[in-house]
Amino acid sequence: MASKKIGKNNGKKRSTRKKRLRVGRVFLALTVLGIGLYLFFHFVSFPIKNIYIEGNSVFSDQEIIEMAKLSNYPSIFRYTSFHLEKVLEKNTYIKKATVKKKNLKEVYIQIEENRALFYNQGKDVTVLSDKTEVRGELDAAVLINYVPDTLYDKFVEKILTIQPTLYSKVSEIKYDPNKVDDKRFLLTINDGNYVYLTLNHFEKFNNYVEIMQQVLSKYKEDKGILYLDEGEYFKKID
Repeated sequence: MASKKIGKNNGKKRSTRKKRLRVGRVFLALTVLGIGLYLFFHFVSFPIKNIYIEGNSVFSDQEIIEMAKLSNYPSIFRYTSFHLEKVLEKNTYIKKATVKKKNLKEVYIQIEENRALFYNQGKDVTVLSDKTEVRGELDAAVLINYVPDTLYDKFVEKILTIQPTLYSKVSEIKYDPNKVDDKRFLLTINDGNYVYLTLNHFEKFNNYVEIMQQVLSKYKEDKGILYLDEGEYFKKID
């Protein structure tokens, strides 16, 4: 009889231990889960501290930030870099956007603008670097006359071979063929000079500053026409 009583008591103790063990495991699991959730939400809500933007001139830094919907400096994880790039590239004047995140608090945005190449006066459109045409006049060189369709596409492509900072000095473009070359253009420069170029040698304009330094050493402050269509020489304007 005594052995039976001992067996029953042992069974009760084992049952109690199991219940306590289960409760302890549940409590531990809930504690770990709570800590995990706290760390997760704290981590996810980590706000952007700094936004760095390069390559923009059409839009200000603040306009780029607002366009990307980052003006309230949300969590660094709220938007992926890919998402931000696509949002920015929806704008007609942004050709490409590259977004990178660093140090869990910084966003770097590199903008390649779809810059205005020239205002086509005859069509009342501004041509952008991806050849898109937008209605009206933007801040760019003015194409004052008609360019034959057979030359137009190549003309746009040749403009893209000129360094943007140098091309910004061009205020007016005129298609001006002669008996020797039907691909000749006259560029009016905002320093008071003129440059003749042919489509086959548009890249020569990238040497404009160096050429003019040599010209000025000889002609001082005189203005004139720089012929880069045939050879390379300068003629004063009387």
